[in-house]
Amino acid sequence: MTIEKGTEKMVYGRALLGKLHHVKNTRGRKGLDDIFKKMIEEGYRGPSHMGEIEQNKAYPFEYHLLLLDSFYNLYGKSEFDRMSKKAPMMKSVVGWYIKFFKKPGVMMEKVGDYWGKFFDFGELEGRLVNKNQGSLTGRGICTDTHLFCRSLTGYFVGVCNLIELNTVCKHTSCELEGKKSSEWKLHW
Repeated sequence: MTIEKGTEKMVYGRALLGKLHHVKNTRGRKGLDDIFKKMIEEGYRGPSHMGEIEQNKAYPFEYHLLLLDSFYNLYGKSEFDRMSKKAPMMKSVVGWYIKFFKKPGVMMEKVGDYWGKFFDFGELEGRLVNKNQGSLTGRGICTDTHLFCRSLTGYFVGVCNLIELNTVCKHTSCELEGKKSSEWKLHW
């Protein structure tokens, strides 16, 4: 089945690969096999091996949700949070972080542009509140599952850790709860 961009929410392969690299690094080949098996049981019909996922190709966002759900069900909350924080360290994306996010102010300014490198839906805006705090506001982002919101919270911490900020991130407002936007408060 060919899915044209714009007909549904899409996720780029690099977002899937960041999480799959974590599985490979922590659980090995068996972990990858377990993840794909669980995803297929839940209705996944995408590439059946990590090597078949193309970094710059758009895939149905449902694949991302199935990956998150399968990971959470197989390995639990603690490992899910760890995976979310480690995903930004995927080799192919670390260079972007170093280039775009050298300082917190730059990170907050550029985060909206960066969102589009992973997803073709929603908007994400960042704002530097002061030298130790920032906020992120997403619209059209957290509309599917709380696991996606949870993974983003961990991911934002992981990004900040790459530029050597010891960060706490709280998801303070969510579209899934009827709010106009989803918001995160970051403190470093």
